[in-house]
Amino acid sequence: MKKLLLSSAMILLTACTSNVYRNVSCTKCGTAAEEINLAADALFKFDKYKLKDLLSKGRVTLDELSEKLINGYTQVQAIELIGHTDRLGNAAYNERLGLNRAKTVRSYLASHGVDTDISVQSKGENEPVTDGCHNLKSPKETKDGRSMSRASNQLRACLQPDRRVVVKVYGIKKKQQCENPNAKKENKLGSNLESKLDEKLENKLGEKLESKLDEKLGEQLENKLGE
Repeated sequence: MKKLLLSSAMILLTACTSNVYRNVSCTKCGTAAEEINLAADALFKFDKYKLKDLLSKGRVTLDELSEKLINGYTQVQAIELIGHTDRLGNAAYNERLGLNRAKTVRSYLASHGVDTDISVQSKGENEPVTDGCHNLKSPKETKDGRSMSRASNQLRACLQPDRRVVVKVYGIKKKQQCENPNAKKENKLGSNLESKLDEKLENKLGEKLESKLDEKLGEQLENKLGE
């Protein structure tokens, strides 16, 4: 009985892998739309975008990303690269800067074995992460606070999170990556179920033993009285 109950529980736990169990509600393991934020300041020199402008730590970051995309997924359907900038400089310039950085990242990934459709676009300064850091205007800035060459180091540092390349990955992660958390849950559930079954069996066995003892004592008492 114990083995039968455990087997039934494990069938429900593994039903996600089969189309037979159509009444079991499951989330398909591995399907992902992963979003990775790459800080532009960690990739490129300030206000630069060309391959030659990549910093050494930027190359390491992109090497690690390439390795993840190649070895961390069983399949990658598509990748989106979106360039973002801070508010310094004019809007048209920032639009081009964000796009050019995304293109450079695409070229680097393609040259390092990422054989997937990679689209690029730019949001320019339109989707900042910061509040614009307007409280840090430098006396040397223009009235609109957009001068790039005159911006203080403090202002540049404050706006740093806005300068980034967002990587969106659409694909299926390798099985072992997505199954580890579920495996722990399954093991825990199985252990709990087994523990409860053991407890019930012990209680049942105790009740039977107690009943047998009562019966035996009753017989002995009747025999004594009969004598």
